[in-house]
Amino acid sequence: MASFYIDSTSFDSATAVYTTSALTTKATDGVYAVCGYYRTQQSGVLLPGIFRCDAACASPCGANVVPTDNQKGWYEGHYDTGSAVGAIKVTMTSASSSPVAFIVELGGDAYPDPSVPRRQPRASSAPGVEAKRWTCTVNACSPDTTAISMTVYQKSGAGWFNTTGSITEYINDISVPLALYTYWMYIPKVTNQYSIIDYAVLQPCATNYNVTLTIDCPVLLPSFNAAGPFDTSVEASAATTYPIQVYRGATNGTAATAATYDFMFKDPYSSEFLDNKFYKLQSGFPAGTPVIQISNGLITAFF
Repeated sequence: MASFYIDSTSFDSATAVYTTSALTTKATDGVYAVCGYYRTQQSGVLLPGIFRCDAACASPCGANVVPTDNQKGWYEGHYDTGSAVGAIKVTMTSASSSPVAFIVELGGDAYPDPSVPRRQPRASSAPGVEAKRWTCTVNACSPDTTAISMTVYQKSGAGWFNTTGSITEYINDISVPLALYTYWMYIPKVTNQYSIIDYAVLQPCATNYNVTLTIDCPVLLPSFNAAGPFDTSVEASAATTYPIQVYRGATNGTAATAATYDFMFKDPYSSEFLDNKFYKLQSGFPAGTPVIQISNGLITAFF
């Protein structure tokens, strides 16, 4: 295999590829790649590149790799979910006064997606998330009325590469801006056909960036014996047998005990919500309140 050399310690910032260690002879024009990052050398000069990500360039699931700088931009990166199947928990926390939005994609399915309730994030303090339109008063950015042009940054190794390209974005129902809450989604991974999750974080204002995005590795959700569905809590309370299995995706709850706004599913992959009905749990509920009410996949009340 031929050896190549660059004029920088990082392929991201290199200006050319050479065939000699003394950097006296430039390599033939063409496409060169390091860890899934592809750049074209044209007339002896490396052009800005693109990612064609594989497991080698993706961050491991469970890590938090969102940038913490204050650069306005569209940040793209990748998580490797490995070979396991199950439910993938996505946690997004905003502790900032600046608007932030995010979107993740597994195998072509985008989350959040306003056309599919399961793919919409849920806030820790509310039963749903309203698509808010923000105006940032510190900077001249008003995503509710104006398309914002932002630089695209791509994850490469431990840092972020300025591609010098740009993207025009609105904050809308597809990329839901975050208030000062923690938001959760569960993404089903039922086969090993896809393992790489692509994500983007939208930072339209160049101030007060303070966000974490963590994508857990897929696990099968815990199951609980239950009775239901019932039309009323009274009917559910009268149940004495527990013939069905239900599956819980924790948000506010613990591993042992459910809590308001935890997700409830019909399967361990988080593919389908429980119906908007009442159910009685045999275990895993706060003391004295075995009946749960489900609305849009969330526990909204205990009885």
